[in-house]
Amino acid sequence: MINEYFKTEVRSRVTGIVVAFAFLGVAIGNALGGYILNHYSWRWLFFVNIPIAAAALVHTLFIFKAHHEAPKETGFDFLGGLLTLLSMGSFIYALTMGKSIGWTSATVISLLAFSVVAGFLFILTELKVKHPLLRLSLFKNLNFTYPAISNMLYTAILSGIFYIIPIYLSERKIDIQTAGFLIMVPSILMGVFQPIAGRLLTVLSHKVMFLIGTGLMFGAFVMFYFLRPDSGMPYILAALVVFSVSNGLYATPTVNIIMINAPKGQEGIFSSVIMLTARAGSVFGVSLFTTIFTNSLPAGETLRSGVSAEALALAFRSCYIVGLVIAAIVIALAFLTKKPQSVRH
Repeated sequence: MINEYFKTEVRSRVTGIVVAFAFLGVAIGNALGGYILNHYSWRWLFFVNIPIAAAALVHTLFIFKAHHEAPKETGFDFLGGLLTLLSMGSFIYALTMGKSIGWTSATVISLLAFSVVAGFLFILTELKVKHPLLRLSLFKNLNFTYPAISNMLYTAILSGIFYIIPIYLSERKIDIQTAGFLIMVPSILMGVFQPIAGRLLTVLSHKVMFLIGTGLMFGAFVMFYFLRPDSGMPYILAALVVFSVSNGLYATPTVNIIMINAPKGQEGIFSSVIMLTARAGSVFGVSLFTTIFTNSLPAGETLRSGVSAEALALAFRSCYIVGLVIAAIVIALAFLTKKPQSVRH
């Protein structure tokens, strides 16, 4: 939509503003969710979304107007969607059940094998169907592929952190209001720095922005690694601030460079890839960090049954090491990303 409604020279700034509002929504959602849980039934967490969804639907139907005719030939890749669901679903279930029933059990091995087979069939399907769910030919452009992969990996560790930090704060016995504030801060700062990143893109290259964002991200995970059960609030807040700023400076140029590579008329396809990689990264990140965390705990111990401070510290550090490795990969992809030769419109 940004490519359709706005000129090339202002798209980076508009992208920053749009992403900023997305993170602002996350911040408001976290705060509102905490208030609802404290004062009302958890069921209201679902009821409150009904009028919001209705308003969004009405806004989309009556406010937005297409600037071009819809394609005459359209279709949906139902088989590709089914294979994606089967592949990712079996993979996530295998990760979830690995510790409880054994990683070498027939069930886990079968699930992982089924996930690989379904993923392979998905690729074959996408190469043959007329309207593929994921147009694989797009990945021939490495200047599109590298940011797309890094977007998935970055979303993975972002989701992983949002899974791990609440557990850390809960085990520290930090009160709900303080924990809610600490969790809300990253979303606010990410929103604040998205428009700033859009402005910076007018004077700095995408690669420089990538390296600044990923460098800060790596530094944030170093800070997370040194978190201790008795770390003070200023240190926890500082680590979250560095991580939030890194995301704010990284997300906008990533989305922007992917859309720059979109030929006229294929903006929707490229946009869908951004969303697909982000959602896949989110699911993978939560599953990965959950698996690393639970499997780092002593055998037979869970958070409910009680875990020693030393065991918890080891589990958290294991997750942060994984985050550091992924951050290093994202930095490497940032180095490989080249400046777009031209905007193909």
